[in-house]
Amino acid sequence: MESHGEDPVTAHLDALADAQLLTLDRQVLDTKIGDIAAVSMRSLETGLRLVLSL
Repeated sequence: MESHGEDPVTAHLDALADAQLLTLDRQVLDTKIGDIAAVSMRSLETGLRLVLSL
């Protein structure tokens, strides 16, 4: 909710807050991608063990 007559300090603080939120969103996304990759690797390993045991 930005006002048009916003002072420079408030505008700068708002920009910093937005940048921090974007950074947090990226960290959460990276964590989720890492979790998905770890699960996928475990599934692949389990599948390979199953095939090799036949």
